[in-house]
Amino acid sequence: MYEAFIDLDELIVRCRDKQAKKFIQEAVACYKVGAYRSCIVAIWNAVVFDFLHKEN
Repeated sequence: MYEAFIDLDELIVRCRDKQAKKFIQEAVACYKVGAYRSCIVAIWNAVVFDFLHKEN
């Protein structure tokens, strides 16, 4: 039932872009210390950065 869940540290490993990976590392670190708003902002930055800098 819970096979779809991914460990947060696994998200960092799966990210291929170095800059986006930094944002995801920051988001995971914020989440682990309970800074949930900062986590949301950091993950949003990672998603937008990755979307804007994708190569076709």
